[in-house]
This record gives sequence, structure tokens and C-alpha cells, in this order.
Amino acid sequence: MRKKAKNKKRMFSGAAVLLVGSVVAKMLGALYRIPLTNILGAEGMGMYQLVFPVYALFMVLATAGIPTSLSRTVAEKRALGENVKKYFAVAMCALLVLGLAFGLLMGALSDVLAKRQGNADTRFGFLIIAPAITFVCVISGFRGYFQGQMYMLPTALSNVVEQVVKLAVGIGASYALAKRGVIYAVCGALFGVTVSEIVTAAYMGVTYLFRSKKEKRERLSQVSLQGYDLQSGSENGVLQSETSAQIGKNRDNAAQSSRFGKKARFEKVSRGELKGMLKVALPIAAVAALMPLANFFDSVIIVNMLKAFGLKQSVATAQYGIISGPVNSLINMPVVAIMSLAVAVVPSVSASRATRDIDGVMLKSSLCVRLAYLLGIPFAFYLAVFARNVIGALYPALSEQNTVVAVNVLRITAANVVFLSVMQIYVSLFQAVDKTKYAVFSLIAGIIVKIVLDVVLTMYIGINGAAIASLALPVVAYFCTLVSYYKICGLRLEKNVGLNLLSGVIMALCGIAVGSLIKNDVASLAVGFAVCAVVYVWLAFLFNLVGKDDIPHLPLKKLLWALHRTIRFWEYNNETR
Repeated sequence: MRKKAKNKKRMFSGAAVLLVGSVVAKMLGALYRIPLTNILGAEGMGMYQLVFPVYALFMVLATAGIPTSLSRTVAEKRALGENVKKYFAVAMCALLVLGLAFGLLMGALSDVLAKRQGNADTRFGFLIIAPAITFVCVISGFRGYFQGQMYMLPTALSNVVEQVVKLAVGIGASYALAKRGVIYAVCGALFGVTVSEIVTAAYMGVTYLFRSKKEKRERLSQVSLQGYDLQSGSENGVLQSETSAQIGKNRDNAAQSSRFGKKARFEKVSRGELKGMLKVALPIAAVAALMPLANFFDSVIIVNMLKAFGLKQSVATAQYGIISGPVNSLINMPVVAIMSLAVAVVPSVSASRATRDIDGVMLKSSLCVRLAYLLGIPFAFYLAVFARNVIGALYPALSEQNTVVAVNVLRITAANVVFLSVMQIYVSLFQAVDKTKYAVFSLIAGIIVKIVLDVVLTMYIGINGAAIASLALPVVAYFCTLVSYYKICGLRLEKNVGLNLLSGVIMALCGIAVGSLIKNDVASLAVGFAVCAVVYVWLAFLFNLVGKDDIPHLPLKKLLWALHRTIRFWEYNNETR
């Protein structure tokens, strides 16, 4: 019982470490785009964003869901006392082969990809970033192995190391090379990505070696103690021959399980075990590949359609850079914060499902979706109202023309904060109830609609058409996942959405008033955020969007209880009498 409680505590502490590391890394990644945009400019950011979605797609295809499958397999086999190194060895070999193959493929296709995207200069970027794919595969193999052992610290730290090195080297190299030309600065930023993956792979390799040595010492120490106990047991009438045989068996098992690089490392994995790993890996790979695939289609379609609209190549690339760079970074910042809920909810919902706790599944799923609305709607309104101030404060290097484009695009796409957040929460819930295929179908439907709108709207109304088309994927996928989840689980998770929207509209009106009174961008953002936060929080409690039943499941419970008592004071009148 004590061991079970210890394992449960370790699982939750590990999940917390991974969650914190993931959020910090993603926030660093989003913040990295701010100085990068100011160094590269709109056109340079467009070149960078032409290369990066292709790299992201190749990276997902190369890993093919293997790390997650490895993580589950290691966790299961380790619980049964089996040697897990053989699964790690097989997965790492597969990842190395795939990483090398896709890295070479990107290098070989660099000219073709650059020309298809409408900007031949980006071929140098593909060549510089191609080696990173191999190192990403190595990193993902280590992460899957460590996560299967519930050892989350290396994954969390490696995420942060990756982003810090990318930020330092990428910003430094792009700044140093900017004087030579835009393409040189872009290549400097992409070089930072490659260096960050090399450093992170080295960190994970060193961590693995130290961890393996520590495990080996612990196993040998444990076997020595077992041997001592058995030998002392012989004095109480145990046959010496049986004792010696047991000691030898324990030592042989310890020696076999501790060998890495010898026969135990290369034990055969059965065909059934491989099929089991692939069964887990393929649906995960499909979901993971769809969003990068959508971004890849954007990189091929938007610049070419803008040129068909009548823009020069440099202007078309710059406008694509605005929508895919600074605007998407601003949209992703709140989405990253909200998506931390999805990371936390999957194991919790899975546990409730495993114990057939239907009420638990309903409560946790509903709370997660409602929180996505509760946080997503005010952020969307805030970005729409203060779009000019945000762009002006964070991206002062943009020209007046590009600033106007960025402001218009941000106002159009601000709604994506809500739709992306809720959609991805539903995708995570499908994974939690083992119905990933519905998430795949929903995302495919969204991508198809988005591609059609990308071509038609961008060709006829320019970059604003691409902004409108960007709403298609999350909106279509959102409605598909909503309907599918209801059909599967019979649960309606959308509650009080109208009151959320009303609160957001009232908050936005207050924000508009602040913006009209304060002209300085930074001051307007700061005061506007404070006013909007106070107004929205007050309305959220007034309309009971955060109720008594929700607070025990949320962080900052004391603060939330205090706010609830203050704003909904009439509910506590009976307590004071």
C-alpha cells in the first residue's frame, strides 16, 4: 500500500515537473519570435516561416509517434519487471534511421521546396536546418524512455535548454549576420535551431549515461543484500545448495538486466510487441502531423496566391511573415497557457475512465472546457481591442505599412485563441478516452476547408483572406470534435458560453475606453490589461462562471474563495447570522 502511494505521488510530482518545463519552454519559444522579428523584419520573418513549417512537418514524420509508444511500453514492461533496454534500443535505432533519412531528404529537396514556395533563396535555410532532424529524433527517443520510467526531469530541463540555446545562438547569429543581408540573418536564426538540438541531444545522452550507471549500482547493491539475507537464512535450516542456487540466479538476473551494449541490450522484440508499439504510435503520429501539415500547406499556398493577387515576391513574403510570425506568436501565447490544462487533464480523465467513474469523467472534462472558454474569450477580446498597441510596443521595427497589415490580421485571427484552445482540449479528451481517430477526422476536415479558403480568399482579397482562412481549421475541427464527443460520451460540455461572451463584450468596451484615453502603447497595454482583468474577473464571479464546486479543483484556492465571498456575498449571508 505504501509503495502504491509512493508511486502515485511520484507520478503527480513528475507530471507537475513536466508541465512547468513545457510551459516555460513554450513561453520562451513564443517570446523568442519578438526580438527575431525586429532583427529579421517582415520579409526575413517570412523566409524563416517558409522553412520552419517544413522542418516541423519532417520532424513529426521522422519521429512517427515512436517516443510516446516507447514511453507507454517502457512503463508497462517495467511494471512487469521485464528488461526495458531492448525496447529502448529498437526505438532508438528506428529513430536514428528515420532521422537520417528525413534529414537527407530535406537537404535533397531544398531546391524543389524553395521554388514551390515561391522564394528560391530559402534553399540555404533548408540545408542549414536539415541536420537538426536527426538530433531531434535522438532527443525524442531519450525523452520517451525517461518518461516511461516516470523520470520527467530530463524532459523538462531539455525543453528549457533547447529554447535557451536557440534563443541565445539564433538571436546572436542573426544579429551578427543581418548587415550582410536578409537571407544571411535568416540562416543565422536557423543555425541557432540546429545548434540547440545538438546541445540538447548531448545533454540527454550524458543524463542517460549517468542514470544508467546509478541504476546499475542500485541493482547490484540490492542483489548483494538479497544474497546476504539468503546466506544468513541457511543457518535456520535452509539447504545450502538451494541458497547458493538462488544467490546465483539473482546475481545472473542483475547482471543481465544491467548490461547495456551486450546481449541483453539486443534481446529480440517479438513481432507482437512491435505491432503493439505501432498500434499506439500511428494514431498519435497522425494527430501530431496534421497541424504541421496545415502550416506546410500555408507555406506553399499563401506566398504564391499573394503573388497571383498582384504583389511582388518581397512584399508577398513579408506579408506571409507577418501572419505566420508575430501574429501567430501573439495568438499562441495565451493558447500555450490554456493548453497546459490539456496536458494535465488527459491522465486525470483516463484514470476516471479506467475506474468507470462516469461522474469524474464528466466533471473533469466539463471543467477543462469551461476554463478554456473562461480564459480564451478575454484574451481574444484583449488582443482584438489592443491590436495596434500590442504590435507597436512589441514590434517597433516594422514599417508603418507592415504594422497596419499586422494589426488588421491580428484583429481577424484573435478569435483563434478561443477556437484553438477548445479544439485542442477536445483532441486531448479524445486521446484520454482512447478515441483518437475522431480527432484525426476532425482535423482533416478542418485542413481541407482551410486549403480551399486559402486559395480562393488569398487570391481575391489578399492577406486578409489568408487571415480569414486561418479561422477555418480550428472552427471546423471545433464543431466536429464537439459533435463527436457528444455522440461518444453523451456529454454536453459547453455551458455558460453566452455569459462568457457577454462578459467579454463588456470587458472589451471598458478596454476601448481606456485605449481612447491613453495614447502611449505600453501605458495603454498595462492600464488596459489591469482594467480588463478586474472587470472580467468581477463579471465571471457575478455570473457564476466560477462556482463553488469548481474552486476545489483549481489552483490559488484561497484567493478564489476570497473573491467568491466578496463578489457573491449574498450566498454567505446565512453563515454570518
